[in-house]
Amino acid sequence: MTFEFIKRYFPLKAHSLDEFMGIVEREGGVSVTAEIYANAKDGIFNLVLGTIANYEYFARFQSKTPRGRSIIFDEVYGSRYESEYSFCDSPEKRKYALKALLTADNRLHAIRERLPKVKATLVSPRGAMDEKTRQRMYEDAKKLNLTPFNPKVTA
Repeated sequence: MTFEFIKRYFPLKAHSLDEFMGIVEREGGVSVTAEIYANAKDGIFNLVLGTIANYEYFARFQSKTPRGRSIIFDEVYGSRYESEYSFCDSPEKRKYALKALLTADNRLHAIRERLPKVKATLVSPRGAMDEKTRQRMYEDAKKLNLTPFNPKVTA
């Protein structure tokens, strides 16, 4: 019990969604959030174009134990070679981000089915995504004929 307070600074990391849900259930997590990130890998910086790199798109699923320890699962959806400030690939960049949001929302639906007592929320840069924004996201995806990514299932 003496080192219990130190544990909260070291998150529990899951390697699959099933493992993540098992840890959340075992540790007594009450909420799960999913947020989309684009991380530049091995890029170079240009004053005009910004960072030019392979951007890895992934969702970070997070929860906390009652004692404050984080539970984290990062699910990578794919990568694109793009620039940070370039406007020529902007429509494709938006489509890729929208596909990542759709996939994360589908994964949250699976979490809600398996863990009905856990509140699962998709988080945007403006905060928790409300139902109106979520509906608009699906309408935009339908207009653009986008479907969610098919992430590799790992056990």
